[in-house]
Amino acid sequence: MTFFSRSQRTRPREKGQTLLMFVFFMVVLIVFIGLGIDLGFAYITKAELSKGVDAAALAGMLNFSQGTVTAENIAKDTFAANYRQSGRDVNAITPSITWSNDASNGNNFIDVSATTQINTFFIRVMPAIGGADFSKLQVSSSAQATRSRVDIELVLDRSGSMNPTTGTTQGGKNLPGAVTQFLSYFSETLDKIGMDSFASTVTNDFSIATPFKTPISTAASNLIYAGGTFSVGGLTNALVQLNAVAVPAGQNVIKVAVFFTDGKANMIQQLLGCGQVLNFGGFDTSRSGAAFYPTNTPVTESAQNCYPCSAPENGTIGTTGCTGGCGGCDVNSYVSPQTGGAVGFTTDGITSDSEFECEQIANQMRAQGIYVFCAGLNADPNNPVNFQFLQQVANDPGPPANPAFDSNLPVGKALIANDPTQLDAVFKQIAEEILLRLTR
Repeated sequence: MTFFSRSQRTRPREKGQTLLMFVFFMVVLIVFIGLGIDLGFAYITKAELSKGVDAAALAGMLNFSQGTVTAENIAKDTFAANYRQSGRDVNAITPSITWSNDASNGNNFIDVSATTQINTFFIRVMPAIGGADFSKLQVSSSAQATRSRVDIELVLDRSGSMNPTTGTTQGGKNLPGAVTQFLSYFSETLDKIGMDSFASTVTNDFSIATPFKTPISTAASNLIYAGGTFSVGGLTNALVQLNAVAVPAGQNVIKVAVFFTDGKANMIQQLLGCGQVLNFGGFDTSRSGAAFYPTNTPVTESAQNCYPCSAPENGTIGTTGCTGGCGGCDVNSYVSPQTGGAVGFTTDGITSDSEFECEQIANQMRAQGIYVFCAGLNADPNNPVNFQFLQQVANDPGPPANPAFDSNLPVGKALIANDPTQLDAVFKQIAEEILLRLTR
């Protein structure tokens, strides 16, 4: 008779149980691995969809001014360029696009959504539960972009150096076309734009309003290029114009000044010791003396080029050849806005004071939430544009680094064209920079 111990009798049974448990856990493990892989592909697809709809919404809203049909086509093309299929997509994807408007705050919206199905690999073998089909997974994503209204004041240099035939930069050849292209990026059903120009004096060529494309394009084409560069006058007038535009209560409106010049800011305005308020300066080359102008000097080539006195230390400012005149003003100094002391009339001193005053006006704009963008035409080697000055007016951090940059205030952009033919590209980039700040 053979006897077996208890442990010997149960060992085969335990081995069978272990094998069953091993098979069970292997199946569970494979299911979870498969689920992780399939859901991982779903996650990747979701991320790609999100990238595509985000880019499409932004592109559509950036092109809102071209009309919703064109903007939708651009949005769809942008989605196609940004969505990278995983290889498991069942069908090609066409995003759904809808437009809406919130009249209470003046915002326009674009909503972009996209849905796709991806084929599964592991979980497709799972039995259907409640009619669910595990052979495919549906993945969706959506995005919204909104565009605020913008009020813009263009501040354009029409000094003598811009003259299309006799100027040292001849920027007047290309400025009108660059302005027209700039205007095309904005909507006459939503935005408002105005235009100032400056030389020895300042004019408001078109008050901020809509429609604006035809009147501003016409005004830019009819500019008379002559005289000095009263930049601070242009910026001051822009601040006045922007503040004059009424904003309905509760509306979200962004205000912007776009300042363009092709040389040094070389003129300021002041109540002089003789009791007259005059514009003076106007020269780029270092020298003593200044040109003087009544603040209402007509915008004609002869009037803007009139230099009634180039050496104030000689005494009374004359009126020879000038319209309006400022005779009888016996003066040989002015008060520097930087130091508060009396200084003589020199080109370098007036330029330094003019740049200082421009920066102060730009700071006032930013304190009111107004963005400032600057464009410079650096085409005259004998009168280079001071790029750091433009950076400080725009509150552009750089590069090169702007020591006056304040991240707590509206951040603008300063750009340079080294040739008049580059003005189109510079104004286009400024328009795009503005729209990026409007769209979110």
